[in-house]
Amino acid sequence: MKALLDTNVLVYAVDRSDAKKNAKAVSIVQAALRDRRDYAVSSQSLSEFANVAFRKLALPADSILEFLRVFKGLATILPDNEVIARGVEIKALYGLQFYDATLVAAAERAGAREIWSEDLNPGQRYGGILAVNPF
Repeated sequence: MKALLDTNVLVYAVDRSDAKKNAKAVSIVQAALRDRRDYAVSSQSLSEFANVAFRKLALPADSILEFLRVFKGLATILPDNEVIARGVEIKALYGLQFYDATLVAAAERAGAREIWSEDLNPGQRYGGILAVNPF
């Protein structure tokens, strides 16, 4: 698995307020949907996407549901007890915010080599996972 996509990749794919980030995110999501074995998303990121789409982008529910149907094509990592416990361990190891640590745990579960996110330190390694800012 190449990469776990964070919430901001999903949000920029639908938010057209920054044309450059939107174009890049759309390109990433299209590539992910073509090469499904190389990309994953966490259910945490899908939940955060829906929340941002409602609150910041003011999208109606039917639009959000349509985007979620598109993202359904990606492998989705669920936050079971093991992923959450590993998030606690990663938080203790690296001092990340808990939800960022859980994202790293989800990337580990997916077998991803990278997390594509604006929210982590680009170039930082969290165990075997490299943080990459695709923007």
